[in-house]
Amino acid sequence: MGFLSHFLAKVNGFISTALALIIGALTLYLSAKLFSTLMHLESDGTIDIRNSIGKEGTVYQRILAGGTGKVQIVIQGRLVEYEAESARNIELKTGDTVMVTYYKGNVLIVDKI
Repeated sequence: MGFLSHFLAKVNGFISTALALIIGALTLYLSAKLFSTLMHLESDGTIDIRNSIGKEGTVYQRILAGGTGKVQIVIQGRLVEYEAESARNIELKTGDTVMVTYYKGNVLIVDKI
């Protein structure tokens, strides 16, 4: 009986150690995977003005012929306000619906719809 109990104690110790190592490695892998996934959710939130081309917006501040005003437009899911010029050099009144045709620097070039 002494040999058998001694053998079982060693086998149980080996199995316990092996199981602990496997569970520890699995936990480490899952933690690394979770952190990797969370890092991919990171966003800088910067609005890219190129995404405004073709979007509709509203004149917020009157755009005089040959001058600038302001428009409100939804870009990348956010309502933003940009300085704007008329594409056809005409006056656009507050509330007019416009479409962005292109941009110069941070100024949108818009046309009345």
